[in-house]
Amino acid sequence: MMGRNKDQESSGNCGCNEAETGTAKEGKVEEEKKEKDTTQEEINRLRQELEAKTKECEELLDRLRRIMAEFVNYKSKVEEEIETAVFNAQKKILMLFLSGMDDFERAVESARSCENLESLKEGLVLSHRRLKNALESMGVKEIECLGQPFDPREQEAISVCESEDADKEKVVEVCEKGYVFVKGNKKELLRPAKVMVVKPKSKK
Repeated sequence: MMGRNKDQESSGNCGCNEAETGTAKEGKVEEEKKEKDTTQEEINRLRQELEAKTKECEELLDRLRRIMAEFVNYKSKVEEEIETAVFNAQKKILMLFLSGMDDFERAVESARSCENLESLKEGLVLSHRRLKNALESMGVKEIECLGQPFDPREQEAISVCESEDADKEKVVEVCEKGYVFVKGNKKELLRPAKVMVVKPKSKK
């Protein structure tokens, strides 16, 4: 009887061990399945993020291409507008000078055939006045400096002499006129006036 009980007990223990082993295996399989499912979910999530980022990059790249194309078109348009503006400005200047050229040609023709020097003088004066008016209409102004204090910003002294009568540096003769270009509030020196200057005599 005791032997049978031991066998039964041993058999019962084996059954329990097998049950426990089976449960452990099932738990391990379940855990591995969960890990696999989790890994697959992570892969799917990363794939979706990658697809979203790829789509976003493609959209940004497409937008960049459009912006570049618009910039190229805009640049071409601006260059064309600048070229047209420069051409029109040059045309306007030439039209103004053609009028002066006509006057000079008439004066030259008059000098060849006319014995009246006074008439020739009047023609030259008229031509000069029209040319000066044309320059002034474009913003070109003559630098008024005769009898004025010497200003090195707009004048170039080609000769300087001392005088006891001078109390400061002053322009006494203009050898070549200077001009500035005035447009609105802007003022640009085109050519300095070449002048002769007198200054107080230095005391020894």
